[in-house]
Amino acid sequence: MPQYNLSKKERFILDKYGYLLADRKRGKKTFNPYLIFKLNYLRRKTCRDKHGKFKEGYRYISDKLFGFTVGKYSTGYEQFWKQTPLIESIGAFCNISADNVTVAGNHPISMVSTNTFSYSKKIGFIEQDKPISHIANTRKINIGNDVWIGANVILLPGITIGHGAIIAAGAVVSKDVAPYAIVGGIPAKLIKYRFESSIIDKLIKSQWWSWNDEKIKRHIPYMDTPQVFLENIETQ
Repeated sequence: MPQYNLSKKERFILDKYGYLLADRKRGKKTFNPYLIFKLNYLRRKTCRDKHGKFKEGYRYISDKLFGFTVGKYSTGYEQFWKQTPLIESIGAFCNISADNVTVAGNHPISMVSTNTFSYSKKIGFIEQDKPISHIANTRKINIGNDVWIGANVILLPGITIGHGAIIAAGAVVSKDVAPYAIVGGIPAKLIKYRFESSIIDKLIKSQWWSWNDEKIKRHIPYMDTPQVFLENIETQ
């Protein structure tokens, strides 16, 4: 289980009232004075804003209520709380645009009809939902560390986005994205790699995103240039 910078008391309150934070992010409001008090407490105590938009309470809620884990200091993932539950994991230090990044599920194409009436009870034709994962690609999406996803991107089921990748605005991603690749277009295609392969291999090997905060702080002065950053690691 991921590590969260939360006390036992904070976890207990999130387990009991965390849905209020989720409802707020999904546009639902409460007019109950007691619940409003609890919501404000959660926002002050469990949604720390120590570095940028980093919020421990929201990471915890993503895991407990929506079934996907989020690494430290990542942003923009709360929008997935109100979408099809197709995210499995998001790494640390990811920047996900708040402007309409969509995770899109597939309809089964081997059945007589692609419409949902034959497997979803919401339409009213059947009494119980029918699982279709065996005939439709509903595998989860995994996003690596230090990934940047631009605005109006669509992520299709089953893809893996590698560490350090960049997804250009407006892209439709239907296939895996290699580490440190920049992709764009419909469907998304490789534009270029951010660095040469030897640099990419060493950055992945460094696993810098898993370092503690103090070690990261010490290396920030070298991060302007990947080669200098890597050389500094090797000499320590």
